Amino acid sequence: MIQISAVIITLNEERNIKRCLESIYKIVDEIVVIDSFSTDKTREICESYNAEFYEQKFLGYSAQKNYGIKKAKYPYILSLDADEALSKNLKKSILSVKSNWKYDAYSLNRLTNYCGKWVRFGGWYPDRKIRLWDSRKGNWGGLKVHEKLIFSKRVRTKYIKGDLLHYSYYTIDEHIIQANKYSSILAQSYFENGRAIPLLEIIFRPIWRFIRDYIIKLGFLSGLTGLHIAVISSMEVFLKYIKLHKLYASSYNPNYKNITFLNSNKVWGGGEKWTLDTALYLSKSGYNVLIVTYKDSALFKEARRYELELELKSIKITTYSFINIFQRKRFKRILKAYNVGTLFLNLSNDLKFGAKVAHALGVNKIVYRRAIPKPIKRKWYYRHLFVRYIDKIISNSEHTKRGVLLNYSDIIRDEFVKVIYNGIAINKQIDREIKNIGSQIVIGSVGRLSKEKGHLYLIQLAVNLREKGIPFKIMIAGEGSQRKKLEKEIDKLGLKEEFELIGFKKDLNDFYSQIDVFVLPSIWEGFGFVLLEAMSFKLPVIAFDTGSSAEIIQDQKNGFIVPDFNIDLLTENVIKLYVNEDLRNEMGNTGFKILQNKFSVENTLREVIKIIENQ
Repeated sequence: MIQISAVIITLNEERNIKRCLESIYKIVDEIVVIDSFSTDKTREICESYNAEFYEQKFLGYSAQKNYGIKKAKYPYILSLDADEALSKNLKKSILSVKSNWKYDAYSLNRLTNYCGKWVRFGGWYPDRKIRLWDSRKGNWGGLKVHEKLIFSKRVRTKYIKGDLLHYSYYTIDEHIIQANKYSSILAQSYFENGRAIPLLEIIFRPIWRFIRDYIIKLGFLSGLTGLHIAVISSMEVFLKYIKLHKLYASSYNPNYKNITFLNSNKVWGGGEKWTLDTALYLSKSGYNVLIVTYKDSALFKEARRYELELELKSIKITTYSFINIFQRKRFKRILKAYNVGTLFLNLSNDLKFGAKVAHALGVNKIVYRRAIPKPIKRKWYYRHLFVRYIDKIISNSEHTKRGVLLNYSDIIRDEFVKVIYNGIAINKQIDREIKNIGSQIVIGSVGRLSKEKGHLYLIQLAVNLREKGIPFKIMIAGEGSQRKKLEKEIDKLGLKEEFELIGFKKDLNDFYSQIDVFVLPSIWEGFGFVLLEAMSFKLPVIAFDTGSSAEIIQDQKNGFIVPDFNIDLLTENVIKLYVNEDLRNEMGNTGFKILQNKFSVENTLREVIKIIENQ
C-alpha cells in the first residue's frame, strides 16, 4: 500500500478548512498546509488535525502548490483547495487506489455548491480534474488562476468514482468579488505570456461565454442560479480582456524623440512638402522620424530619397479605413514597434483612422495639422475626436485657424489651435540678386493645374496686357486635370506665344530665376508656400485676397493683394512693376526680409519642437 500526502493551500479559510480536513483525515497519511499568513483561526484548526503547517508568501496558485509538494514526505499527492471535500464514494475510491496503485494519475469529478445549491448544468459538472497523482511524473503549471498539471512525459490516467465537493460561493457578492480578482490575475498572466486580444473580441467573447454556458450547456436548467452564474462568468471574461487591453496600453513606453507623420495623400502638395521638410529638419535635430504614407504616393517616392535620415512605412487609407480592423492593427503594430511619442496627422481620413489607434496605444501627443482653409463641417465624429483624442491642432495660417474654430468654438479653445506658418530654407538664397527686366515682363505662377488654383485668371490677365500693349510672357509650373482646358483656351485666344506650361518640376530654381513677378491666382489657398519661394528669389508677389495670402503679402510693401478677383486691378499692379524698377527692387528686398523674420524653416521647426516637448 502506498502512502499519500495531501497538499492544501490556504488564506483565511476558517470557514472551510475544517470540512476539508475532516474529509481526508483518515484517508491520507500526511496533511501539508501552505498558508499565506492567515489572520483568522486557520492555523489552529489545521494543527488540531496534526497538519504540517508552513507559512509562505503567496507565489501564485501553481507555485504555491508546487512549494507544498516539495514539503511533502510522499511522492503520491492528493491536491485540494480549502473549500473542497471528499464525498463518501470518493473516499472509498481513494482508499482502493492506495491499496492497488496502478496508474500515474487519477481523475475525478468535481461537484460545485453555489449559494447552497448543487449545480449540475452550465458546464459546471462533471468538471473532471486530476487531483491524485505521482508527483515524480509532473507538477503544477499553466496560468496563474487556471493552473493545470503538466507532466514531463505521457502518463497513464484512470478515472475514479465519487465527487470532489466544491463549496464555491456562499453569496452572489462573493462570486462578483472573486470574478473581479481572478480577471485581474488572468489578465496579468496573459500579458506576461504575450497573449493579445483584438478589441472587437472584448465584446464578442463575453457574449459567447453567456450563450455557451446558459444555452448550449443547459445552464438555464439550474433556474435563477444558472442565470446568475452565466451573467457573472461572462462579466469575468469581459473584465479579464478589458484589463488585458489596459495592461498593453499602459505597457507602451513612448519615446518623445520618436516622431511619426501619417499622411495618406496620393498627390504632391503643400501638406506633403511640409511633412517631408519638417521630418527632415527634425531628423537633423536629433529626432527619430517615421513617415507613414500610401505606397504609390508622391510623398513615398520623394521620401525614399532620404532613407538614411528617415524611416518609411506604407499604408493605404481610404474614407472607411477607420472601421477596418486589419488596417488599424497594422498601424498599431507600426506605432508600437517605433515607440512613437508624437503623431502628426495630415488629412481628415488620417485623423479618423489614426487618432483612436494612437490614443488607445498610449502615444503621448496626437497632433492634427489643418492646411485647408475651408471650415470643418460640424459632424459628431469630429467633435468626438477633438474632445477625446487630439492634443493639439496646428493650422498653417490665421485664416485656416478661423475655419477650424468656426463650427467648433464651443469645444475648442483659441489656444488649442496653434498657427505655425510653413517655413522655407532661405540661407542658400541670401546672395540672390534682382535682375533687370528685359524686353518683356515675365510673369510666373506655380501650382497644380486644378480649378481652385485659378489659372484661367492668368489668361484674362494676358488679354488685358495685350490690349494695353505691354510685352509679356506667362510661365506656369505644375501639372493637373485642367491642363487641356487651359491649352484650349490659350489657343482659342491666340496666346500660345505668350504662354509656357512647363509641367511639374522638382527643382524650380531655374524657373524663379527666369521670371520678374510672381502671381498666385488661386480661388482658395491653404497656405501659399510658393509665395515664400518667390520671395526667396527677391521677387515681388501678387495674389488675390484669399486664404492666407494677406498674411504673407503686406500690401504695397512686398507685393500686392488684389480684392474680389479684380482682373483690372491685377493688370494695373503688374504694369506698375513693369514700369517702375525701383518699386520692384524695393518690394523684392522687403519680401526677403519678411521671409527671414517670419517664414524661415528655423521658426517653423522651433514651434513644432515646442509642441513635441510640451513647451
